[in-house]
Amino acid sequence: MKINLSEKIAFNGRRESRQTYENFRNFFDRNDSVKLLKKSLSPEFKAGEGFLSTVYSICENDTFMLKVDKFEAAPLKKISLKQEKDYFPELNLGQKIASLNEFASVIIRQNGLPCGIKHFENKKYQQVTKADLPDFIDYLRKVSEFPQESYDDFEKEIKTIHKRLHMFDFVNSQNVLMDENSKAFNIVDIIKRKTTRFLNCDLVMPMALLDFQNYSRFLLLADAEQKMQIYELSKKIIEKSHQAYYGQNRFSQHLMIDFYANFIGIKNGRELTNEFFKMKRIIKSISAKT
Repeated sequence: MKINLSEKIAFNGRRESRQTYENFRNFFDRNDSVKLLKKSLSPEFKAGEGFLSTVYSICENDTFMLKVDKFEAAPLKKISLKQEKDYFPELNLGQKIASLNEFASVIIRQNGLPCGIKHFENKKYQQVTKADLPDFIDYLRKVSEFPQESYDDFEKEIKTIHKRLHMFDFVNSQNVLMDENSKAFNIVDIIKRKTTRFLNCDLVMPMALLDFQNYSRFLLLADAEQKMQIYELSKKIIEKSHQAYYGQNRFSQHLMIDFYANFIGIKNGRELTNEFFKMKRIIKSISAKT
C-alpha cells in the first residue's frame, strides 16, 4: 500500500525523529542487547498487558519497548533482529518496528496510562467491585475534562488508522493511553487488516473512553448519587466525541444508535448483536438521566 507522506498529520501520534528502526538497530549493535532485553523481562520493567501479550520497558532505552507473548515461558530464548514494515512512518501508534522472534517484538514507546479500570489477566477481564467506583468516576472526570482538541485529534488518528487498513481493539479501553501531561489519547496495539468495515468513528471514541466492558457493571454497583455522576460525566464525553466527528456537540441518542448499527454492520436485516443492545441501553440510560 502506498503511503501519502504529504498528508498533513498534526495530532496525538506525531513521530519523533529518533523513533525509527535504524535508531534501535544502532542501540542493538552497540550494546549487549540480548542481556539487556532479558533483564527487561522482570516485574520492575513491566508496563502493561493485554489478552495475549505483555509490554516491558527496555533497560537503558527510553524510546522503544519490548512486547512478548504472555503465555510463552521463554519468549527471548532465540533472538534474531528483523525489521518490520512500518505503515505509519510519520506517526507513533505504538507500532511494531522490529521482531526478535515469533514471540517477541520491539514497539515504539507511547506515553500515558491505560484508559478504563483494571487490566487483563489470564485471558479473562478482572471483575470490578464497588470499591473501584470512586476510581472509575475519577477516571471519567479526567477524561471529560480533556479539551475538545484532544477528542478532535483522537478522531483524526482513528480515521488515519482505518484509511490505511489497520484497526485497534477499541472495546478494550486498555488499548488507549490517557496522557494527562499533554492531554492526549494515544492508541496502542494496532493490527493490520485486509479490509476495515468499521468506517465510522463516532462510536469508537465513547466505547474506548467509557470503558465499555465495565460500564454496565459499574452502573449495577453504583448508588443513586454515583449513577448520576457517571451519567453526567458520560454525557460530556459523548458530546465531545460527537463534536469531533460531526462538528457539533448536540447529544442525540437516536443518531448515535443508528450510527452504531451501521458501525458494527447489523442494519438492513442483519443479525442484531448483544453489543448493540448493550450500547443502546447505555445510551438511553444516559440521555434519560441527564
